[in-house]
Formats: sequence, C-alpha cells, structure tokens
Amino acid sequence: MKISRRQYDEEFKRMAVELSLVKGSLKIIAEEIGITPQILTRWRRERLLTQANASGRVGISQEQQTPNGFTEYER
Repeated sequence: MKISRRQYDEEFKRMAVELSLVKGSLKIIAEEIGITPQILTRWRRERLLTQANASGRVGISQEQQTPNGFTEYER
C-alpha cells in the first residue's frame, strides 16, 4: 500500500504561519490545524528566507554552512 504525502496550498501555509506568529506557539497551532510542528517550523523558515530575499538581504546558502554550524567565513 502506497502512502501519499499530503499537499497544502500556499494560502493554507501562509495562514498557518501567520497564525503561529500571532499566537506564538508552534506546537499548539500545529495540533489545531492537523500538521506536525516540524512542518510548521519549515514553513516559517521558508517564509523568513523569502522575505529576506525580497527585501534585498542576502542569506547564507546551504553550501556556505559547515556541519558544525559555522559559516565558511567564520572558520
């Protein structure tokens, strides 16, 4: 039996992120809307990165990060 992944539209994701920012609790909001806190955390992180890129702030890419959490510039 193949288990399919649930897909959420962008509007649902946006509303979930907004709600979590207003109420402040990832775990409670995630439980209320029927997703895991990990998914909501990922959506929040993606939103922050999108906003940072849209405002002209340049983030650190995955390739620039090392496994110990430092950037290649901090080594």
